[in-house]
Amino acid sequence: MSKGPEPGMERIIEEIAAADGKVSFGEIFKLGRLKEKGWHTPKALRRILRAVTANERITELDLSENAIGDEGATVLAEVLALNPPLQRIWLGNNGIGGWGGTALAHALKSNTVVTELFLDHNSIGDTGATSFADALKVNTTLLYLSLYVNRIGTPAAEPLSEALKVNITLVNLRLDDNFLGDAGAAAIAKGVKKNRSLRLLALSENQVTDVGAASIATAMRHQKSITYLSLFGNRIGAEGAKAIAEVLQKNTVLNELYLYQNNIGDVGAIAIAEGLTQNASLKMIGLSECAIGDRGAIALGEAVKACIPISHLDLQKNLISDSGALALAEGLKKNGSLSVLFLSKNKISDAGCAALADALKVNHSLSHLALGSNKIGDSGAVSFASTIKNNIKLEYLSLGGNKVGEGGRKTLGEAVMKRKKQFRSAGKIDFGGLKVRSSSKKDSKHRRHHSRGERMEGVASRIDEEEEEHEDGEEGGGGGGGETDEEGDEMEERRRRAEAEQREEEKKKARVKRRKGEEEDERRRREIEEERERREME
Repeated sequence: MSKGPEPGMERIIEEIAAADGKVSFGEIFKLGRLKEKGWHTPKALRRILRAVTANERITELDLSENAIGDEGATVLAEVLALNPPLQRIWLGNNGIGGWGGTALAHALKSNTVVTELFLDHNSIGDTGATSFADALKVNTTLLYLSLYVNRIGTPAAEPLSEALKVNITLVNLRLDDNFLGDAGAAAIAKGVKKNRSLRLLALSENQVTDVGAASIATAMRHQKSITYLSLFGNRIGAEGAKAIAEVLQKNTVLNELYLYQNNIGDVGAIAIAEGLTQNASLKMIGLSECAIGDRGAIALGEAVKACIPISHLDLQKNLISDSGALALAEGLKKNGSLSVLFLSKNKISDAGCAALADALKVNHSLSHLALGSNKIGDSGAVSFASTIKNNIKLEYLSLGGNKVGEGGRKTLGEAVMKRKKQFRSAGKIDFGGLKVRSSSKKDSKHRRHHSRGERMEGVASRIDEEEEEHEDGEEGGGGGGGETDEEGDEMEERRRRAEAEQREEEKKKARVKRRKGEEEDERRRREIEEERERREME
């Protein structure tokens, strides 16, 4: 006798049949993870995939974190070879090795529908990556390939390079967090130099040093298609930064450059600043955790002052003090394009904070300023009060993790309330974790409601772990003397409210982070769709 259907499987099949657009099997989706139900086996997966492909409305399939392994990947490859309507596929963290990677790559040789494939956090290794290189030589529909964290080393770099030389459709290639090294970077660079379709290239966390950076820079000097280059988390120093700076002087299409977590220091930052003054295309640059001090910040301030078109500048977790902040402030007085400036976790005190606040009285482009976890006290925070009242453009000001006391918070709270009255709903302020309050009469009588009227919710930013080190005393200064029972109860109630607010704030940040990821994913998707339409017209 044949066995009956697995318990619950029929319900899953019914939901798949009714689905429209995307089917996801993950812990945050209603269908649940297949591995938790034992449905990640080849037999069960084959039945599920038959249901997916039978529904022509389903164009996206998310099988991330389902432990399908090589056997499951092989089953999926068999399905993809039949050209079902699936266009976007997520297979992250599935224990797929070289065997499964090779099977999927082989399917792409004949598949003419899949445009995006995400294989992050697997172990396809050099064998699987080489197979994908072979597929890219003949595939003409794949636009986005992500092989982030897959144990890919130098042996696969040369085949991938050869594929890039002939492939004319791939738009995004992610090879982050592998083992390419300098030799692998040099090989990839040769393919990049001849490629004319690639727009995004991510080689972050690949043990690349100044030598590999120079190879990439040589390829990028006259590259006409890549708009996004990520090299963060490597071993690039000042010499590598100098090579990349030369790219900025000649490349006319690069929009985003991420170098954070590289030890480029002041010398490298000065070189980058010089390159920026001669570049007209770059919009976003990430230089956090790059050991940049005041000399580098002063050079970057001069670049900002020169009215470069950059809109996002990330300098978090460096060694910048007041003199560097002062130079950046002077740059802001002249610049009309910079909208986001991250300076959290540096060494900026009240003087640097006051200079930045003064600059924002005349600057009307900056909307996000992060100064969390510096050395700012009440006087520095208070310097922003008049700025807040009059600068309607500012939406996010982070001062969390500093030494701002009750007086500073009250002054800022009053400024926010006045701004709200002046500008109605325009230009709300989010203080990035710093609780501010006004000193109105109602405040002392109805403290439990202060968060409703005085804490301004605004546009959150993608600030890397900015608020993880808030001081325990951030909720307010304590007074001396004994407490009555009534006062003790009030303190306990305030403590509970503060803890509840903190939990809610953490939830909000998680939602914002997830939304930002979705927005970035959608932005990349639109770029891919535009590229596809352009090629169809050609």
